[in-house]
Amino acid sequence: MSQDESKPHKVTICRFTADPNLFCSAPFCNKLDALVTFSGVEGVQYEGVSVLKAPRRLLPYAKIDDVIVPDSELVYDTLKEKGILKCLDAKASLNPQEVALTYAIKALVEKSLVEYMVYERLLLYLATL
Repeated sequence: MSQDESKPHKVTICRFTADPNLFCSAPFCNKLDALVTFSGVEGVQYEGVSVLKAPRRLLPYAKIDDVIVPDSELVYDTLKEKGILKCLDAKASLNPQEVALTYAIKALVEKSLVEYMVYERLLLYLATL
């Protein structure tokens, strides 16, 4: 039995708020939350942290077995590599054409969504002044 199989993995997602039930205005925090939730990973801890203490000064990041992994996509890939979660494309039994389509849609949504959410946060912030 390998070391990865002998003990459960400890996964902590670091984001703006520790409560996973509270909406986070950071799109990539929401992306990581969705990927982990849809993949069915259990026992994930959440930690509210300051962006100033984050690697690359960006959230989210994760602590996987006490190793800090920055960036939502890198966290997802690391969780797949360690066998903590199953790739959602494989879980859905997608064929190669469907997998390519999911990558294209994901890239389009991420680019558009990030720009829109920054705009929305700026408007909301300015409206409170």
